[in-house]
Amino acid sequence: MCKKFLQKLLITDFPAIICLAVLTALFFAPVVFTDKTFIARDNYIFYNPRQAFAAESVRTGEIPFWNPYLACGQPFQANLQNSLFYPLSILCYALPFLTGFKLYIVFHYFLAAVFMYALMKAWAAPRSAAFVAGIVFASAVILPRSMIMSLL
Repeated sequence: MCKKFLQKLLITDFPAIICLAVLTALFFAPVVFTDKTFIARDNYIFYNPRQAFAAESVRTGEIPFWNPYLACGQPFQANLQNSLFYPLSILCYALPFLTGFKLYIVFHYFLAAVFMYALMKAWAAPRSAAFVAGIVFASAVILPRSMIMSLL
């Protein structure tokens, strides 16, 4: 049933999903279309260095079990916050790091919008209500706009 629902969603609601992608890109236009990136707070101090270390290690063909650069060394692969095996981390590994890191963050907002849209459609909401719910959830519920703009 779930597979049929997703197939129907992708076929019948493809224009809405494209619109959500465009709106997500426009929402993050200062990051997506320029060389700016997310650098404030934990992104700059915590996640960015860890993702960069992981990307560099994976590109050289090794799985980083140990991070010698943090606190005189500590386990890297065992720490879940490093998201070494998280599927979307491949964006950071396959693309130049800053581009991949930007897309890594922005793609999560797009997925939030799409999955809220899908949830509303599963609850038999009209297409317009599902579309608005996806936009509102991705742009307001996850991270307020004031916080997002402070990350640029």
